[in-house]
Amino acid sequence: MNFAGWQQEKAPAVDALAESAADAQARYGEIIQLLLAAGYFRARIPALSAFDKVVGGMAWCMTASSVDVDVAFQENATIGQKIKIGEGIERSLQKMKCRIPLQAHQIQGLDYAAIYPVVQWLVKQVYAFQQEIGDAMRRLSVSRFDRDFALPADAELSARRAQMLPTVRRLDSNYAPARRFRAKRGLDPSNAMHAGYVLMEFGTQISALQPGAAGE
Repeated sequence: MNFAGWQQEKAPAVDALAESAADAQARYGEIIQLLLAAGYFRARIPALSAFDKVVGGMAWCMTASSVDVDVAFQENATIGQKIKIGEGIERSLQKMKCRIPLQAHQIQGLDYAAIYPVVQWLVKQVYAFQQEIGDAMRRLSVSRFDRDFALPADAELSARRAQMLPTVRRLDSNYAPARRFRAKRGLDPSNAMHAGYVLMEFGTQISALQPGAAGE
């Protein structure tokens, strides 16, 4: 048997496996960093397995994005429980309308290349929901502050308005429309003539309605 030739054929396969393992480890590290950035700090616990960190982080992201999903995740799960967890996450992703395909066996087998883009998408959903909640809380805080407190500029503006209000009311009273004429009953003029009569009642001079204007 040619052991030298067998070893030469085996070497590329070993190198490919080592490279694949290195790529998977790199993807795993990127997934952990994404989960930590989103706020899932259990990914830092050394005692947790890779499955608990990655899949637990995915389940947390689904809950943190305010989506009504049913993912019964538990740590230190058996093989059968991991399969059920993967199936639950697959259904939940479909319910969330995630366009990135991910199947249960890829989750159970920790296919990091397939899981990574899904984690990216989930983290974006978490960021969007956190921003929405932050904006809502900011609006609520501003409304409550405006109700209970006043800034110095607002207090100054309110005082100026209070000082100007009597003057505005006096001007409004002095220059309010005053009826000077009243049309006789029984008149049935056209719309244009009626509008002219109404304007004349309040003192508006319209040359077209004055006597002799039609002959000019």
